[in-house]
Amino acid sequence: MLVYRSMGRTVLLIVLVAVWAVVPAMFLLEAAADAVWPSNVLWCVLVGCVVGIAVEVARRLFLRGRRPVVEISREGLRVDRISAQVIPWTAVRDVRRVPGHNQELLTFDLAEDFARDFENGGARMAHWSNRRVGFHGVYLSAVGLNASIDELHQAILRNWRAAAW
Repeated sequence: MLVYRSMGRTVLLIVLVAVWAVVPAMFLLEAAADAVWPSNVLWCVLVGCVVGIAVEVARRLFLRGRRPVVEISREGLRVDRISAQVIPWTAVRDVRRVPGHNQELLTFDLAEDFARDFENGGARMAHWSNRRVGFHGVYLSAVGLNASIDELHQAILRNWRAAAW
């Protein structure tokens, strides 16, 4: 099962960020003649940061090509949000549904030897902060994906159980 980002929501987010950047820029240009120089610089930096973020999001979405965010296969699970590495089903000890903030999450308890190698760089920092608030293991949210949490859960359980036999 390949799960992609929900493009409608993503495009809407890009449009909102762009509007949020353009409106202050319009006010900035209008008031540039009367404003004090340091406040103009501050606004330019702010608008530049917002536009830069919008451009980076658009570049990642459209120029790299549309890649799946979640891949569920017989070999294992790959969640692009966490790591490019595949989590083999043999390393998954448990799969649970956990209530989160206004959503449900899927949590995967991993074998310790695999988890040490899996958690590197940014993933290690994310997992550390998640453990501090009570989320242990690797978790998956369906927010922004074109599949529901129920569909993901069923596909994961089906493949995980099939690999156990």
